[in-house]
Amino acid sequence: MLVRPSAKLNRTRRATPSPVSPRVDELRRRLERDPGPTAFALVAEELRRDGEYEECVRVCREGLQRYSPYPSLQLTLGRALFEDGDPVMAHAELEAVLRPAPDNIIAGRLLEQCRQALVGSVGAPLVVP
Repeated sequence: MLVRPSAKLNRTRRATPSPVSPRVDELRRRLERDPGPTAFALVAEELRRDGEYEECVRVCREGLQRYSPYPSLQLTLGRALFEDGDPVMAHAELEAVLRPAPDNIIAGRLLEQCRQALVGSVGAPLVVP
């Protein structure tokens, strides 16, 4: 069982949304023309890089509804959740990435960071079945 901290971790977050970058606009147009899984992943990753975590999570979830499982989209979702201060949800997504691909180095590193954040936030060892 995963123990959820009582509050989200404090992470650096933009106080006001930044204007959408031209790259995101370009990728959104591509997504409209060809709504394949790669297009969802590209838009989501660019949003994550821009610090637009809520929109990134929304795009990831929409893409995963259509194309689940899609590991790179799940990885981006896990990263965005973690960077937005939700290591519990990030942990679940990253575990889902690692189940079929236990050698995914990025997912493994991020999962370890989630575990460390969870241990630090509750002050006790993380209990995961």
